[in-house]
Amino acid sequence: MTATEKAREKRRILYASVKQELSQLGEVKAEYQFLQKRKFRFDYAVPSLKVAIEINGGQFINGRHNRGGKGYEADLEKLNLAQLTGWTVLQYTYQQIEKGKHTKEIQTLKKIQSTNEQQQQQITY
Repeated sequence: MTATEKAREKRRILYASVKQELSQLGEVKAEYQFLQKRKFRFDYAVPSLKVAIEINGGQFINGRHNRGGKGYEADLEKLNLAQLTGWTVLQYTYQQIEKGKHTKEIQTLKKIQSTNEQQQQQITY
């Protein structure tokens, strides 16, 4: 297996672990287009909760997400539009995913979701 193939396999495994963790919140959609009139997509999303995860690579090789220019500006525009339309977007590097940094935040979101459901059940009309 070449170095490139190893890197791709490693990324595939990382992405699968993120999707598995995120599925605790609800149905996960990959490459989810969150605005009909724009081509912006999230790596993973739980549309019913408006929660998304973006995995940004290339931090150590001057990749698209951090070198500035049009790619970086498009990322900022996407994130701003997501926030303006009510989305919670969590962002991670490959290295953070490897270290499991996403797990705590997903668990926190799960607790928030559970608390919100309990509060809604307690409301009487």
